[in-house]
Amino acid sequence: MKAINLIPAWRREARRRRRYVRHWGLGVAMYAVLMVGAWAATQVMFGGPERAAAETLAELRDEATQTSKQIDALKPKLAEAQVTLAASRSVGSQPDWSLLLRLLAGELGDHVMLSTLRLEPVSRTGASLERGDEASNQNQYRLRMSGIGRDQAAVSAFVLRLERAGLFDNVTLIDTRREPFRESTAVGFRMECELSP
Repeated sequence: MKAINLIPAWRREARRRRRYVRHWGLGVAMYAVLMVGAWAATQVMFGGPERAAAETLAELRDEATQTSKQIDALKPKLAEAQVTLAASRSVGSQPDWSLLLRLLAGELGDHVMLSTLRLEPVSRTGASLERGDEASNQNQYRLRMSGIGRDQAAVSAFVLRLERAGLFDNVTLIDTRREPFRESTAVGFRMECELSP
């Protein structure tokens, strides 16, 4: 069964950017610590002449200036990553429903057509709250749809394809009925699908 990743691509990109900025910041900090350590070691080993100390100090100042410039160059990237992080937190709990629509379109086949599609949250019942079901602690959704199929076999095959997709907790065919379609008849249907996050 193929797993469907509902995490939006921009959110995965934001994570990658945060990791990048974090690694650069850590690298720059470690570099600065190493330079200070090198300066201290130089002072211990060649601590005599003031000229050597002055030159070392000037080199360290130059390196500190370069490090400061690198940090300043990374600040805009960090600010951008923080804005992206704030945006992803505000919508991070929202699934990418376009993947669900793509799955439905792929499962329709040539002999079934949808006329209505409605996704709604399922309210938790008192019994599920008392039991403490893990599913009751998460948002659950009900997908209601209706449409027509060429014949009863086409509708049944569509229901089976949705069950095999592995995305729905259950798929229920509510009713079917004969109805006119163009110059012939078709089988109209209504169904519900339970969907957990």
